[in-house]
Amino acid sequence: MLGILKEYCLTSHKELQCSLVTNGSLLTEEIVSGLLNYNCKFVQITLDGPEYIHNCRRVAKDGSGTFQKVLHGITIMEEFCSQIHTYIRINVDKNNVDSIPMLLDTLKDLGISHSQVDFGITRDSTSACSSYKSNCLPEEYLPDILNELWKYSEANMFSKYPQPMRKWTYCGLFDEYSFTFSPLGELYKCWEMVGDNKHKMGYIKDDGTLTDVTFAYYDWLSIDPLKEPDCSDCKYLPICGGGCRMLSYRQTGTYHAAGCEKVKGVIEKQIEVYVRRQVQFQNN
Repeated sequence: MLGILKEYCLTSHKELQCSLVTNGSLLTEEIVSGLLNYNCKFVQITLDGPEYIHNCRRVAKDGSGTFQKVLHGITIMEEFCSQIHTYIRINVDKNNVDSIPMLLDTLKDLGISHSQVDFGITRDSTSACSSYKSNCLPEEYLPDILNELWKYSEANMFSKYPQPMRKWTYCGLFDEYSFTFSPLGELYKCWEMVGDNKHKMGYIKDDGTLTDVTFAYYDWLSIDPLKEPDCSDCKYLPICGGGCRMLSYRQTGTYHAAGCEKVKGVIEKQIEVYVRRQVQFQNN
């Protein structure tokens, strides 16, 4: 697929960029070198906690744990740090939140120093994940939990404490030209939609043209937080962008509603820490 895209971009005088989201268990130097040929900008590798937790959740076909394989993949990415940026996504829920510092200690002891850690709060995003809801952290706990994880991560030189920033859209899928495709050529916006016919927006043909466009396509592209009272009157809108619209749909049955998640309390905590640090800096 990447070869086809590269050839198309060359003949069309366009620049190809790609990125990879992977469990990291099959990464090799040969594979990473191959990614460089396609102008890969970043790789995201997922961990579900320290070894004893990760190996219970992410197992190989033969039932064995994958933690050490993933760590090996991360160390390979460290060798390419000047060419490809690596994000280590750590899934966080009720059952592993207290053990995340242990995982960060393991990464530090391994000498991981060029990869950026990002904490992913798990949620029951789709019907397939609905049974996981009881394991998800309540929204009201997130500010304090993320604050402690961010500080620990920063102290161990994995990532800086995040600052609030202007955000016109909640995620890149609000861009007119950002899409998700299924293996069958079905067109969606968010990858959480894949396989759900009510969110299917059309098909991509062999020649690259879009066909059988549905109402969902136009409905999504007409999203405007400034026309939604809950968003337009909200002081958080400039740093939220209207929130997650898949969350909106699950809660209200429409894309045209506020999708508040991991925003209000978390932003307040970030501002509090930022102001405190600025005051300390000025005093010093």
